[in-house]
Amino acid sequence: MSKLLTAFLAFATATALFADEAALLRQLAATDPVERDAARQALLTTATVSAIPALSAQLASPDTFDNACFLLESMKQPTADAGGYCDANDADALIALLGQPDTALADAARMSLIKFADAKVDSRIVRALGKRALSPEAAVRLLGVATFRKSPKAAQKVTPYLADASPAVRTAAFTALIELAEEKQLGDLFAAVCKASDAAEKRAAEKALFATSRRLSARAASEIRPLFAARPMSARAPRSAATPPRSSHGPRKKPFSQKPGRRFRPKRRRTR
Repeated sequence: MSKLLTAFLAFATATALFADEAALLRQLAATDPVERDAARQALLTTATVSAIPALSAQLASPDTFDNACFLLESMKQPTADAGGYCDANDADALIALLGQPDTALADAARMSLIKFADAKVDSRIVRALGKRALSPEAAVRLLGVATFRKSPKAAQKVTPYLADASPAVRTAAFTALIELAEEKQLGDLFAAVCKASDAAEKRAAEKALFATSRRLSARAASEIRPLFAARPMSARAPRSAATPPRSSHGPRKKPFSQKPGRRFRPKRRRTR
């Protein structure tokens, strides 16, 4: 294949991509919500830097604002490049995307929430955690966002997730409380550690137990002592379990012990 033909094919491919991108950008303003969602999902993986001016212009319209802001955030564009429009008001739309069946779309929304510099986003995250109206997948992602941002006042909303029906959600709650737990949450945390059943959940529970015990040692000691006192005797390991069982043929004979300073010589049999 000649260099001229190769260059022509590359130019044609680039032109087709730009044409498709322009069509998808126009589709973001379609009246049909299904068409807008399809365009957003396609641009999530194919959008280039040439789409930034068009997306920034779409921020001025209420109909295209959410999708444009979401795409700019997924392209790692700072707030200044988006004209200063993306703020905490967009957090609710991104939180709603955390439960999308498309993992790429849901993870992009998670990363956008993590990167928000507006401190007011934390209050939206805490409010969403308090509602507990999320799917297990969305709850795991939102708990991860709260953990990464270290959202203030999130700890009291995380503790109810320790009793969730999904082991993945309980594991994410234990992981979040490693960073977020305060003294008021230690009682619920330690009680949940004793009930952990899933393997990954147990590992996260142990990490949370050790981390909070070091960080909040004084309160941790007072909270964990009643748990040991309330534990039934049948659940404790018997003392005999730590030692090997004795033989049923009576007491063992003492092993041969040589007196110090005296050389042992075995007795020889006399031969005739």
